[in-house]
Amino acid sequence: MEDLIGFRTIETRGTEILLNGKSIFLRGVCIHAEAPYRTGRANSDKDAETLLGWAKELGPTTCAWRTIPRRNHAACGRPNGLLVWSENPVYWAIQWNNPKVLAKAASS
Repeated sequence: MEDLIGFRTIETRGTEILLNGKSIFLRGVCIHAEAPYRTGRANSDKDAETLLGWAKELGPTTCAWRTIPRRNHAACGRPNGLLVWSENPVYWAIQWNNPKVLAKAASS
């Protein structure tokens, strides 16, 4: 598996939030994992494209995407330029002593 990554700095100065040293205003949208045109989970590239298109119409700078498949992180960043806040996939009923839980977290 290959990932495209970009390195950014996010910091605060007083009440400002700085992205790569420049002040930004966070205006967000939250997307859940529901498929846009059918019942069930959004799990395809087409689902992500549709949901992200709708979200972009609202003009956000950030996107909190619940249960986002890892492969869709890149869709938020390039070419859409959104900061992504992604849900940890193992926060429900965590079984700390279960190796399957660790494997799921490591693969997400």
